[in-house]
Amino acid sequence: FGSITQKKVIHRKALYDLNFGVMEYWSIGVLAE
Repeated sequence: FGSITQKKVIHRKALYDLNFGVMEYWSIGVLAE
């Protein structure tokens, strides 16, 4: 059951995925121009 450490890891992964998605979207936008 979710310990604090586990929640931190999940949160960090979600944040990483979000940042990666933004970078990918941004780079595609730059290449499109």
